[in-house]
Amino acid sequence: MMQYPPTNWMLVNVHHTQLLMFKLPASNLQYVTSITFLLTTYSKYMAATKHTFNCGGVFVTPNTLRTVAKRQVDNILGENPLRMSYMVGYGPYFPKRIHHRGSSLPSLSVHPQTIGCDGGFNPFFHSMNQNPNILVGAIVGGPNQNDGFPDDRGDYSQSLRTSNLHQWWDCWTFSVLLPVAINVRF
Repeated sequence: MMQYPPTNWMLVNVHHTQLLMFKLPASNLQYVTSITFLLTTYSKYMAATKHTFNCGGVFVTPNTLRTVAKRQVDNILGENPLRMSYMVGYGPYFPKRIHHRGSSLPSLSVHPQTIGCDGGFNPFFHSMNQNPNILVGAIVGGPNQNDGFPDDRGDYSQSLRTSNLHQWWDCWTFSVLLPVAINVRF
């Protein structure tokens, strides 16, 4: 029998009515962005086929799934206890020390000297300074199970930007925005 929410997921209370799904401590947002895309896609299928189902005593409609997906997106973009967007460059408060060597290195105009492979670590990568290059649009690993986010590039489990976070976010964005842009209704 299906359970709602699944027993191997944890919902973390992050702002009264805002719940963030939590699967594993390392780069949790990779799981959140994946399930958000799947919830949105399946809600469209359910709406098109007029399908509903009962899941552990909860009557689930397409709107139920869309609401859960929207909560995840809102949380990622800053509706959380820290008021932090986990998308770099979005909103007034976002990660400034992401785990990304290119983002932590100075530009050639500021530092024209050659930086070797090992030179990128000290003093730049291990510095407590904000990244000089803002990687706009990058989604980081996100908060821990206690809604903490240290904004420390050395803490790769929370501050790493990875492509597996982006692939599902991009799919979700296009599945939501593209039909609106071309005026298609599901």
